[in-house]
Amino acid sequence: MSKTRNYKFRLYPNDSQEYKMQNNLAVCRWVYNKFVEQAQKGFLSRNDLNYILTELKQQESWLYQYHSKILQAVSAQLEGAEKALIELNKKGYRPGQLRFTRYNKYCTFTYSQSGYKFETHGDKTLLYLSKIGYVEIRQHRKIPQNCTIKLYHKTNHSDKIKGLQMVCMCNM
Repeated sequence: MSKTRNYKFRLYPNDSQEYKMQNNLAVCRWVYNKFVEQAQKGFLSRNDLNYILTELKQQESWLYQYHSKILQAVSAQLEGAEKALIELNKKGYRPGQLRFTRYNKYCTFTYSQSGYKFETHGDKTLLYLSKIGYVEIRQHRKIPQNCTIKLYHKTNHSDKIKGLQMVCMCNM
C-alpha cells in the first residue's frame, strides 16, 4: 500500500515568470470553460475531453505555446467534477450542473510526469518549469525523486502571484 505525502514550498518568480504563470492560469480557465460548454451536452470522459483539446489546438494555434500536460490536467479536473456530481445525484442530492469559472476563481495549474526539474545553482535551488523558465524556490526539506508536482496559488483580492506555493505530491 502506498502513501501520498505532500510537501509545500514557496516560489519566487520574477515579473516575466509571474506574467507567464498568470497566462497559464488564464489559458487553463479558458480551456476549462470550453470543456464545461461541451460537458453541458452530456457526460464526457477524460479521453473525450483530451480529443476536444486536440481539436481546440488545431483551431486555436496559440494553445501550442503552453505545456500540454498543463492543459491535459484540466480535463482530469473536469472529469473528477463530473463524477462527483453523478455520485451526489445517486445519493439523492440535487447538485446542479458544472458551472463556468470566473477570472479570479481558477487558481491551479499542474505539471505531472514531465515539464519540470529541480536544479541547484550555487546556493539557490531553482525549479525549471517548461515554457516558463527557472524559478527560485525556498526548499526547506529534500524532495523525493519520484513525485508529481502540483502548482497552485491562492488569491485574496489581487491578481498577483508573488509568493506562489508549490505542492509536491509524492507516492511512497
